[in-house]
Amino acid sequence: MDRKIKSGDLVIVNGNFAGCDYGLTGYVYEEYNRDQEDWGVSVLLENGRDLGGFSSAEATGFLEKLCDSNLDYTFHSVIRLAEDYRNGVFTEAFRTGAQMRMINGKMDYLRQNISSDDYNKARTDVD
Repeated sequence: MDRKIKSGDLVIVNGNFAGCDYGLTGYVYEEYNRDQEDWGVSVLLENGRDLGGFSSAEATGFLEKLCDSNLDYTFHSVIRLAEDYRNGVFTEAFRTGAQMRMINGKMDYLRQNISSDDYNKARTDVD
């Protein structure tokens, strides 16, 4: 099973769920096997909303991997997940996501507005 998105990853939501989630950053708090050939992930949004589970096809279609959050979180229950969110367990992870989105946005801007030689130099400076 090739998992492009896994537990601990930060993702960008590329779909609307109840009309308010497009473009938000999410934290993948759980990954699981659906059967021998399929997998799924569960996602908590930066605003505290639990999107629940996505099959591998849904994850591929609606979630874009941003980066690894470097947060080692063990999911126990949705009640504990909500408590952990309120207690700031995910704050640093979502801060990392915001920083990565800012860097990616600057790189996109540079790619669109300067020559490829200048872009590659700027990219090397960031890496």
